[in-house]
Amino acid sequence: MTDTEWYEIVEVGDSSLRQCDILKALPVITPIAGDADLEEGVLPAEEIVIDAIILTQTCDLEREETQSILVAGIEPWSKVVSDNNWKSDQRRSMRKLVQQGQIVHLALLPPNLVPPEIEWSVVAFRNVYTVPKSSVEKHVVLQGLRLRMTPPHRELISQAFGMTFMRVAVVDDLARFKTEGA
Repeated sequence: MTDTEWYEIVEVGDSSLRQCDILKALPVITPIAGDADLEEGVLPAEEIVIDAIILTQTCDLEREETQSILVAGIEPWSKVVSDNNWKSDQRRSMRKLVQQGQIVHLALLPPNLVPPEIEWSVVAFRNVYTVPKSSVEKHVVLQGLRLRMTPPHRELISQAFGMTFMRVAVVDDLARFKTEGA
């Protein structure tokens, strides 16, 4: 049993993958910022280790032809506060904005105080990673106990991810359509 209804515990040895499974210490590859030697077709990259959440939908994870999995990083709220140098009043107001979905690239996760533990955290959608499915499958076998978000909370994260990328700023061309006649 978990500390909140947001999570269920996936037992050791359960290699099933679901959308919004939380993966501790997942190795991912990311390009190194700076000048790339594009003439030689080489993009410098490095392996980093992140706590991650699976964004790929469960129905796609169950398909044999799915070869890669999309994940986003999870950061402790305390680190986000520290990295941004937010003072006490800023911390409260920013947390409320994240909770309300007003900061579209972040989604708030509540803590789970029983093993496997997670503190107040955020899913950071600005940095997403594609990881080979086979690597994730091997990783979950080695990870031990892990958290899996429960409905409707996993759908909340999925919706927040979608909102990050569906923002569109366009001029209203429909008004011109009315005046030009059709």
